[in-house]
Amino acid sequence: MNSSGCAIVTFLLLFIGCSARTLHPLPSDKNEKRKEPLQTFRPFNVAHRGSNGELPEETGPSYLRAIKEGADFIETDILVSKDGVLMCHHDVILDDTTNVAEHKEFADRRRTYEVEGANVTGLFIFDFTLEELKTLKAKQRYSFRDQQYNGKFPIITFEEYISIAINAPRVVGIYPEIKNPVLMNQHVKWPKGKIFEDVFVEILKKHGYEGSYLSKEWLKQPCFIQSFAPSSLVHIHNKTDLPKVFLIDNVDVTTQDTNQTYWEITSDSYLDYIKEFVVGIGPWKDTIVPVKDNYLQTPTDLVTRAHARNLQVHPYTYRNENQFLHFNFCEDPYMEFDYWINVIGVDGLFTDFAGSLHHYQEWTAPRSADDLDANKLLQKISSMILNADLGAITSKTGEHVVRRPRGRPAGSKNKPKPPIIITRDSANTLRAHAMEVSPGCDVGESLATFARRKQQGIWVLSAAGCVSNVVLRQPSPSPTNPASGPIVTLHGRFEILSLIGSVLPPPAPPGVASLAIYLVGPQGQVVGGAIAGPLMASGPVVIMAATFMNATFDRLPIDKDEAVAVAATTTTTAAHDQRHHRVIGDIYNPPQNLLSNTSLPPPEIYT
Repeated sequence: MNSSGCAIVTFLLLFIGCSARTLHPLPSDKNEKRKEPLQTFRPFNVAHRGSNGELPEETGPSYLRAIKEGADFIETDILVSKDGVLMCHHDVILDDTTNVAEHKEFADRRRTYEVEGANVTGLFIFDFTLEELKTLKAKQRYSFRDQQYNGKFPIITFEEYISIAINAPRVVGIYPEIKNPVLMNQHVKWPKGKIFEDVFVEILKKHGYEGSYLSKEWLKQPCFIQSFAPSSLVHIHNKTDLPKVFLIDNVDVTTQDTNQTYWEITSDSYLDYIKEFVVGIGPWKDTIVPVKDNYLQTPTDLVTRAHARNLQVHPYTYRNENQFLHFNFCEDPYMEFDYWINVIGVDGLFTDFAGSLHHYQEWTAPRSADDLDANKLLQKISSMILNADLGAITSKTGEHVVRRPRGRPAGSKNKPKPPIIITRDSANTLRAHAMEVSPGCDVGESLATFARRKQQGIWVLSAAGCVSNVVLRQPSPSPTNPASGPIVTLHGRFEILSLIGSVLPPPAPPGVASLAIYLVGPQGQVVGGAIAGPLMASGPVVIMAATFMNATFDRLPIDKDEAVAVAATTTTTAAHDQRHHRVIGDIYNPPQNLLSNTSLPPPEIYT
């Protein structure tokens, strides 16, 4: 190695060694490291009762395992002990998922109570104190799953569960369910007239959980509150602005508190009512896509109607075992994830196998591999120099290895060539698209499908073509409630004068994207407004648009303190927020057209 190369390598190695850790922390240093933020550019990976496909459900190790495997949220069910302590446990009875049967001292606790209209006999959690519950150990619910961890892990409290999420090495959300609130309030009483839901919210506030969906406070400690009981969600609406999700059971199950049928709570009128209190719904997945003889049938329009009301859809439960997979998926859970994310278009998935879903999402819409860390970058540079100066480039000729001489031949007049720098587009680069939507397709729905499947935002610049059956929202007389404007439905053939707006993939905050259109009728009349329903192409519609990734959501005006902090960290965060995109076609090779309805001829997309 020449002396200059040696000096460079020595300097880099010394710099790397010294920067590995500070010898003496500065007075302003904090023990807390900046955590990797919650991803919001793809559907949420919700670890259903932790990683319970591997470990007993709702235990500390199950949640820690799910976090390690890449879950965005860890989900739990909250019930109550006899002495009013909130516990993480799914069933109101302890028989199926604990070793309570081995405790002969509790044999006389067996009772029969009415639970959601049916008599249930067992050892109920609200007949045991916290101290007694802590003597029990969890076990696997399903006999075909690994049994070696039965009897090793205790039941945990709500606050212990929260501490697991808060102390995670990255930002991990919680997704607690207010479980069987009617039954809990019947059997457990709190002082000062409090009820189960009040204590539940108090604990969340105690640990710093606050803020509306995607707010600055929420992103620091993300939380969704879920329940099958709509009255509980309405009750806590004014107690916390945390986002809430209304869970929906099977078609033959009524709500536990209001005794409403599935058909009532999924009607348009009820969705219009409940959207004032929740940000999403969590249906049993077989109610979205019915199943017959273990084959999927035609999907319902529940997801479409929910999205039309800015409601997210987080179905449950996705399991890897073959007995839970429909025949359409050929024993492949990745095919199931692909179908629900890219065909049905859900915004989150409850899964018993968070690691499998994480692997699928990293293959199809990965997070940026953070190669911009200073130490890693310097190590790469030093490695490149070492390889260039010390490594011999060899080629095999028969059985002999011939070493190529380094450097230029003696007396050579050739000047060294400039380095070749290989670049790639930034994740924030705008890309131009010309999109053709086929006749008979819904223009807005086609754009939404494209954004969802590509996991990219669309900035619509212009459009040309003819449409029919247009649904528009006229300007609202109320400046504080723009969504209250009258809805107008137009029939006939109209030519597009202008189409502009944006479309974002889920999970985008409600109301941040919209499309506005101006049309001219056959008699020359001009109409316009925000698109509020179907916009059917009556002939080919060509759209000029640009796609982008990494749209950030900011609330304005920015606080002074925040503005200073943002200015100081712009360079760093811009590098860390890169998103690498890989389309689903790289794995499953679907047809190139992404803007067509399946029953119509595919449109052409020119990129």
